[in-house]
Amino acid sequence: MRFVLLLWDFALSTPIDGLRCASPAGYPSDYSADCDAASDGMMPCQYPGTFRCFARKWEGGACSMTVREADRDHPLCGGPCASPPGYPSDYSAECDNASDGKYTCKYPGTSRCFERKWGGGVCAMEAADADDHHPLCDPCSSPNGMPSDYSADCDRQSHGKFKCLYPGTSRCFAEKWGGGACAMTAAYADARHPICDPCAKDGNASAYSAECDAMTSGQMTCQYPGTSRCFAEKWGGDRCAMKASDSDANHPLCYPLDR
Repeated sequence: MRFVLLLWDFALSTPIDGLRCASPAGYPSDYSADCDAASDGMMPCQYPGTFRCFARKWEGGACSMTVREADRDHPLCGGPCASPPGYPSDYSAECDNASDGKYTCKYPGTSRCFERKWGGGVCAMEAADADDHHPLCDPCSSPNGMPSDYSADCDRQSHGKFKCLYPGTSRCFAEKWGGGACAMTAAYADARHPICDPCAKDGNASAYSAECDAMTSGQMTCQYPGTSRCFAEKWGGDRCAMKASDSDANHPLCYPLDR
């Protein structure tokens, strides 16, 4: 009879969800109002000494209230890839890595990655799942088990336009191996592979200007220091001026060439 009364007292003093978090007699429940709120009531049990929440003690769905303790098995509570209690999250470390953390939810049975379940931005890790609505997550992706052909040097010298480095060369591509292309060195430059950054010569700092790039639709991207004048290369080729005060017969006013 005493056990029945103790159990009755426990039930009256514990939230209904807390019954899923029941501890041995004489110990407080592992029910957590913080976990309950953070998981919208789906995972109300808090593992002692952590910020991890469980649907039941200690099984079912799980999540973490802090980034520090979040991982594949314990995604952020209420995170973009959250699944119903008792089912694993659709968070994918592969998607996370392939999209640089932008699209972390993997659609079951595919290589497609989503920003949230199932909406927002999206990409595909494999060409078989890629289409106009699901571009490749990494345009420089290589076969499984091989490193990507992404190159920070290509990314920097092409100002983010051509990020994939063809092995054994200094040529950079928009995708593997297609789209636009350029070369980081004169040795590999030709009509189809122009110099990536025409605003840098002899190892000097680039004179690239996003303002010139936008004003001339990418045709004259180098800005002469202290002026509003834009050049196709440093300092030659076609040129123009963004301000009337810098304009003359040799430097006509710039205008977007696609207008």
